[in-house]
Amino acid sequence: MQGIFSCAVRWGLIKPRICGVESAQTSPIVVEQMRAELLAEAWLRDATSVVVLAYAGLRPQEALALPWCNVRNRSVLIDRARATRA
Repeated sequence: MQGIFSCAVRWGLIKPRICGVESAQTSPIVVEQMRAELLAEAWLRDATSVVVLAYAGLRPQEALALPWCNVRNRSVLIDRARATRA
């Protein structure tokens, strides 16, 4: 995911978050621009990841534990989250 968002910053589609400051929610226009750029580079899996994360509103632990078989045509099955270290 870091690589995807690094590309989005380089392309000027999103701004990096400043420590301690919450960024605004990414608009659908920006999400679709990111998706189009990734598809233009034939990065289908990355484009899918961006859309799933943005539109499903997954938490980082949920995204890390999400198997591709749970991403369906019109739904995403979230049934687990990766445990965080204490």
